[in-house]
Amino acid sequence: MAHLITAEYHMGEHPTNPVKNTRYKTATGKTWADDVHPITNQLVVHTYAEADGRTNAIFEPYMEPMYDDDPHRGREYATAPNYRKWRFEYEADIENWFHTEVSNVVLSAWARYPSILQTSHNKPLSAEPISQNVDATYSARINGARVPVIIGEFKRNIIKTTVWQSGNVKGEGQKALSRELRG
Repeated sequence: MAHLITAEYHMGEHPTNPVKNTRYKTATGKTWADDVHPITNQLVVHTYAEADGRTNAIFEPYMEPMYDDDPHRGREYATAPNYRKWRFEYEADIENWFHTEVSNVVLSAWARYPSILQTSHNKPLSAEPISQNVDATYSARINGARVPVIIGEFKRNIIKTTVWQSGNVKGEGQKALSRELRG
């Protein structure tokens, strides 16, 4: 019988399967984002780059306090992703990696209390009509209505780490990305 480990344990781990990053870049500049103001205020960045090129994040001190039902989610049983090798060449490769290595682990904690629905390449849940699709939407049914919990758009090697970690995204070709993120 397999040893059962909790979702909380796996969410505290970094993905361990090997990744070959081709360093190809995604272009940005969606026309709908032209009407969105870019991020111009000083940012508070919670990530830092390691000497080996990995990026680490420190979120815990800045997160909301735990809710009463969070311990129930953390105690849900979960398994680590199976071993496999990844190659990041297209956005779809990164999307598959994310759903396998991150989303599947996190969603094991959201099987109940409430359950989360993941959809891909759909329109964002919104009262206003939106003509664009997003790569991933995670939603929950709350008081009878389906509401978004988080949405995601996958890009390849587009963030200039030093620019964002400086807390100022003016220039350096990051303005269009900041508009998309804000939008």
